[in-house]
Order: sequence, then C-alpha cells, then structure tokens
Amino acid sequence: MDINVAHLPTHKAGYSAPIWWGQLLMMSIEGVLFAILTAGYCYVRVNFAVWPPPGIENPRVTIPIIGLVVLLISAIPMIWADKALKKKDRNGVLLGLILNAALAVVFLGIRWYEFLALNFKWNTNIYGSFVWSLLGLHTMHTIADLLETFVFIGIILVRRVGEKQEEGLETDSFYWGFVIVTWIPVFFLVYVYPHLAKPF
Repeated sequence: MDINVAHLPTHKAGYSAPIWWGQLLMMSIEGVLFAILTAGYCYVRVNFAVWPPPGIENPRVTIPIIGLVVLLISAIPMIWADKALKKKDRNGVLLGLILNAALAVVFLGIRWYEFLALNFKWNTNIYGSFVWSLLGLHTMHTIADLLETFVFIGIILVRRVGEKQEEGLETDSFYWGFVIVTWIPVFFLVYVYPHLAKPF
C-alpha cells in the first residue's frame, strides 16, 4: 500500500525542530563536562593547605578580565543578528555575525595570551591539569562556534538562506550564549578564586 506524504512539511520549524533538541543535548553533555571538571577542581582544592599549590603563582587577572568583557560584549551583535533574522533583514544579520566573529577572534587572541602567561603546564601537577583542561575545553567550544559562524556568514554572502539555514542561525546564537554563560563560573574558578583562597 502506498502512502502519500506529499502534503507533509519538508522542514519542522521552532523549538520542536530536531536541531534544537540536538543542540540542547550537546549543550547538556558539555555542561556536564564543565561540572565534572569543576567538581574535581574543588575536590582537589580541599586536599591542599595552600592554593594554588606551592611553586605556582596566582594567575594574572588583568588581561583575562579584558577577555571576559570582550566575550560579554560579543553577545550584543549576536542578539542583533538574531533579531534581524526574524525581520528578514539580511544586511543586519550579516553585520551582526561579522561583528560577533570579530569579537570572538579578539577573545581567542586573548585566550592565547592567557595560555602563554600561565607559569605552569598541564602536566606540572593536578592543579595545572585542571586549569588547562578548563581553559582548553572552553577554547574548543569557542573555536567550534566561531567556525560555525563563519559558515553562516558564507551562506548569507552567497544568498543561500532558507528555512533550515535560518533555524541553524538561531541555534548558533543560542550556543554562543552558552559559550558566554559557561565562561563566567570558569573565569571565577581559574582567575578569581586563587586570589581569595585562604590557607587551611
């Protein structure tokens, strides 16, 4: 028996679309990874009388603070692009994505400096392993979303934007918010807490 499905939609839009659930699932998995690393960091911390461990200087915070500000500001053009998308404003979307990508590149440049400024390596001790893992994990997420943003910029430039691409753009902006939100507690843990920690 033949079933005619010609009347069914070719694309499911909105929050019930598979891409949204896939994005939420991926963010949940990545959020769990951050939670595991944070819990491990805190567990190791209570086993040391002094934090950071002896021989390791407190991390410098000036440049990382600038990076945090840049990352927070990068939310503005992404929100702008998302709103322009709803208005079918191609130029507004393109400008928002380009500004967001530019700020992301600046943030990654600052992140590179952060890695170089650390006076320990990932294999120096358990503290170094956790700090490098937290920074590395967040850096990979930032790079992944930046590459996705570059893809969407290319799609818009060649004018191949359909319903599926619009859905992808919305999830891209949603994921960028995740990148920003996850960095705030990691920033506090890596850069602020060592300056506040008192010897046990």
